[in-house]
Amino acid sequence: MDSHPTRLRLHHDVPPWVKDGSLYFVTFCTEPRGQNQLCHPDTAAKILKSAAYYHDTQRWWLKLFLLMPDHIHAMIAVPSEESLTTVVRMWKSYQTKNARIR
Repeated sequence: MDSHPTRLRLHHDVPPWVKDGSLYFVTFCTEPRGQNQLCHPDTAAKILKSAAYYHDTQRWWLKLFLLMPDHIHAMIAVPSEESLTTVVRMWKSYQTKNARIR
């Protein structure tokens, strides 16, 4: 039995009252939960390198990027011409294709 709580699926649309450049707290979870899939040296290095690349190329601005065994916590801001949903979707797609998570 999984001891982790079931996460609710939330809307990813940003409400209109949120100002451009706002900071978002985001959690990325792996499936299945409870297994170390992210904190292997080769996998972690690829994930951290791509997160830094997105920051350096101003696809997002990171205040925090915390890698845990089965999830990631991040505090992210995105440019006003980008949507949080699009930027995160593209980054996650890249991870799926390139990080080779165990």
